[in-house]
Amino acid sequence: MAERLGRSAYGVERDPDRAAYGRSLLRTRSHLRTGGAKELGSLGFPRFDLSLTSPPYTSRQDPWNPLRARGGGGYSGDLGDLSKIFSGVGRLGKPGARVVLETSHIRPARYPRPTTFLAGDVAARLSKLFRPEGEIVIGWTGRPRYRGGGTCGHGQDHSYVVVFRTTR
Repeated sequence: MAERLGRSAYGVERDPDRAAYGRSLLRTRSHLRTGGAKELGSLGFPRFDLSLTSPPYTSRQDPWNPLRARGGGGYSGDLGDLSKIFSGVGRLGKPGARVVLETSHIRPARYPRPTTFLAGDVAARLSKLFRPEGEIVIGWTGRPRYRGGGTCGHGQDHSYVVVFRTTR
């Protein structure tokens, strides 16, 4: 979409096959790099005006962490890794750049496991790194098509777009 709007877009994808597919869709294929988000500083990206992402989701009950190759660390490790990643994102942002993240709460498929308020936890972590600007609630319509119900996954019919600004 960014290319269609005449903007320069850059991205990173850990999975080589997904990265190759993504590059096949781009005019400037070299702008999509294979690597992990923790490696942003070494991937040669220019400073940005806008960062837009939706990281993998983890619930409080999950013992694994999708941001680690071997998956350990659970929910608290995931939040800590997100803080480290976004600290790196902040270093690449121009002064006043927007950092935009789509996320959701997670309602488990099997009750009585409690809902994980991931969107709030992520927003609280990123508020320590960036100046919060607000949130946009996106309502999803259609037939529930996910385990546990919901039209956007994770048992929900909505997600959140949280918006921040870099402070330097």
